[in-house]
Amino acid sequence: MEVGCSSQLYPNMTVRSTSQTLASRILAAALFECLPGLTILAVEEAFGGFYCDFSFSQLFSSEILVLLEERMRQIIREKREIRRMELVPFSASEWLKRIGQLERASQALAHPDYVHLIQIGSFVDWCENPCGRHTGESGVFRLLDQKKIGKNQFRIFGLAAVSKEELRSQIQLLKKFPERDHELRGIDRGYWNVIDDERIWLAQGLEARRKLVGHWRELFSAAALEVEGSDRYLKQISEGRGNIPVMQFIRLPEETLQERGLLDLSNSLVLQVNSFGDSERDCISFLQIAHKSLTILGFTFRIRLFGKKRKASALEHALQQLGWKVESEGAGDEPRLEFLVKDALQCEWAVATMYELRRKNFLQFTVWIERNLALLLEKDNESEFSVIR
Repeated sequence: MEVGCSSQLYPNMTVRSTSQTLASRILAAALFECLPGLTILAVEEAFGGFYCDFSFSQLFSSEILVLLEERMRQIIREKREIRRMELVPFSASEWLKRIGQLERASQALAHPDYVHLIQIGSFVDWCENPCGRHTGESGVFRLLDQKKIGKNQFRIFGLAAVSKEELRSQIQLLKKFPERDHELRGIDRGYWNVIDDERIWLAQGLEARRKLVGHWRELFSAAALEVEGSDRYLKQISEGRGNIPVMQFIRLPEETLQERGLLDLSNSLVLQVNSFGDSERDCISFLQIAHKSLTILGFTFRIRLFGKKRKASALEHALQQLGWKVESEGAGDEPRLEFLVKDALQCEWAVATMYELRRKNFLQFTVWIERNLALLLEKDNESEFSVIR
């Protein structure tokens, strides 16, 4: 449902389309078959397309893209079955080790929840998102670029779509993207400089970020008590004030494989509001505040609810009372909700999330401040920047 105007604790980087997800795994399978001894590092759907990072000890020429595209088309023509499995982290890790994918095995072992593996022929990979029943469901695709990202480490990037017309449209969007890239717009506005891939915030950027923090703080100030200090005392503070939600602005050290500047979650500035009392009451309050705030910012957004245990949850009840119809998915156990906004490449990013831990009657609402700023900068209509100007 489109609404708006005109974690697990942490959210996914983007909302992936099925076509990009399937193409990314077919690319990884093609690499696995064409380059024996290769190690998959990451398979992601981002930047408006998909990519695969891998480690390979031998040099290869740009002609590899032609070879890989042909192998991908062969895999698609064969309509190979996509087998999907849900395993505990240890079992998933052991399976990935057996096919020599040690990096992906390590990633799976560290996952806090069930790991979803898919199997395409002899290739097995970690894939949390739906990608179809067989490879023949893939649409059209094009591999666009390859580059070296480290010692013996490479990335191949491509686009996928359901039709040739949509693929051409995506390619044009990618060509025009530099005009709206928030990193470049931020430099033009004097918000920051980028030196040796490090962003140095300048006075105007710090002021824009401060105003955005103030925007969210003002809306939540009537519903929560703002504090600064150790997380371990938040529940005591809440209970001592009549179970009032507790609000704080912090930085979350989150590793990421993405490369989209402020849209990433690396060391992100966030607003977190924690509720230890009446979860259903606070759910309704948080949802209404988020809806109002994102509308004031001029965002068009949609809402998505996750969790196998979401039925009869405070989140589910709150949404029913508000009369909001949202998209539901089964990923993960505990209920989790995301407010999603598109960037200039039409990728969707979670700008605010709500996580419910039912067994502890705990609710956490998180706003990704710098991601909000990035998406504001990439908006078409620049007249709607009144909040941060």
